[in-house]
Amino acid sequence: MNRSRFLFFLSSVALLVPIVSGTLAGAVSGDGEEDSLYRHLSVFSEVLSLVRRSYVDETSLDQLFGGAMDGSTDALDPLATYVPADAADEFSRTLRVGSRRSGLHLIRERGIAYVLSATPDSPAAAAGLKTGDILAKVGEQGTRQMPLWMLLGKFADAPGAEIEIEVLRRGQAHRMTVTLADFDPPAPALERKEGVPVLRLATLAAPTVPVVAAALDQIRGEAAEELIVDLRGVSGGEPEAAYAIGDLFADGDLGALLSRGRLLSSFAGTPGRAWEGRRLLVLTDRGTQGASEVLAAILVQAAGGELIGERTFGHAGRQSLVGLSTGAQVYLTDAFYTGPNREVLDHALEPAVQVSQSGPPGGLPVADPVLDRALDLLESDGEAAERDAA
Repeated sequence: MNRSRFLFFLSSVALLVPIVSGTLAGAVSGDGEEDSLYRHLSVFSEVLSLVRRSYVDETSLDQLFGGAMDGSTDALDPLATYVPADAADEFSRTLRVGSRRSGLHLIRERGIAYVLSATPDSPAAAAGLKTGDILAKVGEQGTRQMPLWMLLGKFADAPGAEIEIEVLRRGQAHRMTVTLADFDPPAPALERKEGVPVLRLATLAAPTVPVVAAALDQIRGEAAEELIVDLRGVSGGEPEAAYAIGDLFADGDLGALLSRGRLLSSFAGTPGRAWEGRRLLVLTDRGTQGASEVLAAILVQAAGGELIGERTFGHAGRQSLVGLSTGAQVYLTDAFYTGPNREVLDHALEPAVQVSQSGPPGGLPVADPVLDRALDLLESDGEAAERDAA
């Protein structure tokens, strides 16, 4: 296929993408028009036929449809992907493995794949991957035309597999090797910085809950009035665990799972709190996504916490596989979780105090500017309280 024909093919797919996006969005949103889905499908079918008739070479319908669907799911949802029929079984295996062998959380936006986070002590972290790294190549294959299902599958291979990658970070290319291995994410850790307890979480899952409860009991026994909860780089996870941890901080309504405005389930806190201190700060960044956004919303809306750092990613949803008649599948978000205010978490949470993880532009490197800023706020607050008391 020569260059001009290839460009024509790409422009054809680009034409189909918004049509398919409208079809999927109409199906997901349920706009109230009974014929809305069929209307979108009718337009899509007409455009698809026109492209096939006008193209200079005979074009595979599967290739054209697959390209349109892949581009559409990418535009619809950063965690969504279209899975061809011949890859459906392999993708099901990929979902079962998840990030257990890599610790790598990837998303794809506007055709660009990048690192959402790398779980501490994981193969991805050991390789040096960081939030915001653009994944340019896997092996010698560029990722620009690689769908998300295929990318995720690369990092769900057998333990011991070595994945050669190239990432772009601040305009510089870096070659790295991720050696897959089964690993255990670090348990929540309670540290003290300048006398202030700092609770660091690496993941949110059922085993996390009792460890956090024990840490809060320890803090309460010390009569600590200030607490920092670090949710930076905590991606994915189990929302149910987030609500269970939120129950340790807040009473009453904690949130819900909603689909197109319909209540699927709700979460409520039990009476009594494991921590009732005076000041609660929550550290976030771009890698704070999913269950950690649920917990951050609870801590702010129901426990009086304040967000410090960078805005969160903005997507705490439930992903599901939707089967198509062809045997292909669409993996997309079919419902969103909420915080106590019942607003769906499909947008970023904005910090009360914004601090760049890399520190101020042109300034000297700072080991942890977000944590340092949080400690400064607590110190200033303490000094103000002393002046008021005097």
